[in-house]
Amino acid sequence: MVEGSLLNKIVVVMGFQNVEELILKYALPITSLLFVGSLLTIIFLPVVPILIVAGVFVVGMSVMIGYPLTQYEFKKIDIDQNMHLFITYAGAISTLDIQRNILFKKIAEKEGFGELSDVSRKIIYLAKSWNLGFATACRKVSKLVPSKLLSDFLDRFAIMMDFGQSLQVFLNDEQVSVMDDYGVEYKKSLEKIRTIQEIFLSLTMAMAFMMSIGLLLPIIAQTDISSAIHWIMLAVVLVDVFFVIFVYNFIPADKLCHDLEHKDEGMRKVEKAMMYAMPIFTIVLIILVWFNFTSFIVSFSIAMIPLFYVGVIAQQEEEEVFKRDKAFPPFIRALGSGIEVRQGAIVSSLYALQVHDFGPLNTMVISLYRRLRTGNNKQKSWKLFGAETGSNLVMQFTNIFADAVSLGGSAEKIGEIISVNFHKLLSLRKLRLQLSSALRGALYGGMLGFAMSAYVAAQITQLLSNILSSPSSGGGAGNDLVSLVGSIAPTSGFTFDLDHILFIIGLMVIIHAFCSGIIIKLIEGGTMYACFFDICIMLWMGAGMGVALPFILEKLIPGLGANFGVK
Repeated sequence: MVEGSLLNKIVVVMGFQNVEELILKYALPITSLLFVGSLLTIIFLPVVPILIVAGVFVVGMSVMIGYPLTQYEFKKIDIDQNMHLFITYAGAISTLDIQRNILFKKIAEKEGFGELSDVSRKIIYLAKSWNLGFATACRKVSKLVPSKLLSDFLDRFAIMMDFGQSLQVFLNDEQVSVMDDYGVEYKKSLEKIRTIQEIFLSLTMAMAFMMSIGLLLPIIAQTDISSAIHWIMLAVVLVDVFFVIFVYNFIPADKLCHDLEHKDEGMRKVEKAMMYAMPIFTIVLIILVWFNFTSFIVSFSIAMIPLFYVGVIAQQEEEEVFKRDKAFPPFIRALGSGIEVRQGAIVSSLYALQVHDFGPLNTMVISLYRRLRTGNNKQKSWKLFGAETGSNLVMQFTNIFADAVSLGGSAEKIGEIISVNFHKLLSLRKLRLQLSSALRGALYGGMLGFAMSAYVAAQITQLLSNILSSPSSGGGAGNDLVSLVGSIAPTSGFTFDLDHILFIIGLMVIIHAFCSGIIIKLIEGGTMYACFFDICIMLWMGAGMGVALPFILEKLIPGLGANFGVK
């Protein structure tokens, strides 16, 4: 077997020595358990349909095959989305003119690098414990890592060591190469987002069509419409939840805000607003539902107004974080140059920088200067600076700068590396934001189409139900319509609980709005508090469609909108 084949990489990801061990310790026990369980069910529980037994067996086998592939993809995504931190940190500490074993040791100690730290530990283990040397260890590991981006870098690293090139020169040159490759992979992930958008919208329209069929078919088939609508609701929930889980796990994240315990002022304001908004939402919803002032979805939409406020100020916080991100590269470049000129004097460099305007970073820079001047823990002071910006990127790159400078690296070169790579990341993020804006518009349109189809179908079903419940009423042309419908559909045995149907439709609109809002924020990378902004707008669109549609149809087709209201 080829050492770098997909199967061999999956074997390593699963933690086995070879394919034979994977089969014996993983595939064979699960297959045997499924086979024996199915056989015993057929023998001792003959009441269970054979199709159900076969279905469970097929699902079990699918999970057994899919789990290793999923783990492989998880590790690949983890490596790819942290590759920019890896190469920036490697370039920063290479200014120390350190040895290769120290480089891998430092990377292995970084907690925020995820799978990359684990790969570094494996390289150290092979190079030291097995006496393979770092060049051979890099070649072997490169054939087994799931990420092509890291694999190519390790191959080039091994060649560099074979030829004895300077580590600092190599890593400085690799900044451009790796960041370009990272940009390519980033753009590939954006293509996945476009595909997900098209699939999600197609399934949303398919669910709307299924809803229409599910409401109208029981009239012809003389079946229970409640059962059909409940199955449709289950399908909607499963599709929405599946897409949320898929986006969360398989689309590389690009978080805008950090998740540290110490929050910036804007995020503390958002969390405080959330503490007030949730009880208000709960109390208002209970009151509106208890006294039944209006329909459930309208009551829910009204109760969501406090959470809409949370979404608004969360979006304002995101805009402030964007501004801080843009101000960070010139700040870190100027700071690095100042430290270099003053021969490592960080405090005096920060003092000199206070005459410059770094926009939204000014307050944080002053706070950093004061902490360092009072002799506080330097690493903690830098971490607080990153935390106060609220930005995930600023926090990560600040830690890299502080770590490399404290070790004695060239502050000017470190600042230059961080500034250039940070600018590239901001350019890539602009593409992601453009795509998320298009996704937001598409999901808003999908919500309108979904709600419109569901409410129109319910209204038509109500009209047909009224006709079938009184087949002998009326006369003339109207009686001819009744006779025609009565000849196609049964005139008895069909019950239609409009209030219950509209309640279920309202629940589906709410669930779809929440899942759509979460998907937008997962792709956009912002704070989850901001998803309430999109959720509320989509909820109000769905509720407004249910309220306004009967009046519109009544104007267009008199009689169609009568006795209809969203419940």
